[in-house]
Amino acid sequence: MNHLNARIHVYEILASLFRPPDDVSSGAEECGGRLLERLLNTVQECCGISARCCLRPDLMEEIRGLLRAFEEDEDQAGTLTRLAAEHTRLFVNAFPTLVAPPYESFYQEGRVMGKAALDCRSIYAEDGLTVREGGELPDHILTQMEYLRFLCLGEKRAADEGETEARGLLRERELSFIEEHILNWLPEFCGRIQSNSHEPYYRVLARFMKNFMVLEYRNLNHPVELDPFEEVFNEVKKV
Repeated sequence: MNHLNARIHVYEILASLFRPPDDVSSGAEECGGRLLERLLNTVQECCGISARCCLRPDLMEEIRGLLRAFEEDEDQAGTLTRLAAEHTRLFVNAFPTLVAPPYESFYQEGRVMGKAALDCRSIYAEDGLTVREGGELPDHILTQMEYLRFLCLGEKRAADEGETEARGLLRERELSFIEEHILNWLPEFCGRIQSNSHEPYYRVLARFMKNFMVLEYRNLNHPVELDPFEEVFNEVKKV
């Protein structure tokens, strides 16, 4: 697995994180232990290729610990039910009781479907994409992760076909979207999950997502080899 393939897999995994864990019809077939196993394998394989993909050892061990807990769990159905309840409490309940609103507009304007959502919808349209009717809003974290995965898939096609200029343009779009949208709200969003979730599953994956997006920002801005990095997300300059 190369670095680009790993990025595609991770964005898919991050999107899965925000689907209800017990709702197979929603596309959440991969959740809980299966999601953690895939995440761990993806990161470990990529770390063997490039230091750019390394995570802090303690974060890797937290992911391994979660995976061991799922493997040893004798009531996985009950665990998924509990995670589904936590998913609802964190991301679905109505305002103002919602613990971690998964919408960029909330952090920018204190409401849903604000300017950030409209901007995201326009950006998607530039790539010929529309938000599925009945699906999540354009600035929902799941939608944004799926969009970044879409761009990475395009980058992979360009790389496979030797289209260097096209790949460069796609990387510019990735960086622009991360700077203009992701960095503006992800730190607080992940912080809310880490501070308020009753489940280690969501706390650890929120920490991973925050760290992964730091790595993405650094690699797209300065494509150099990096040692395992510190959690310095708040030092990343926001647009």
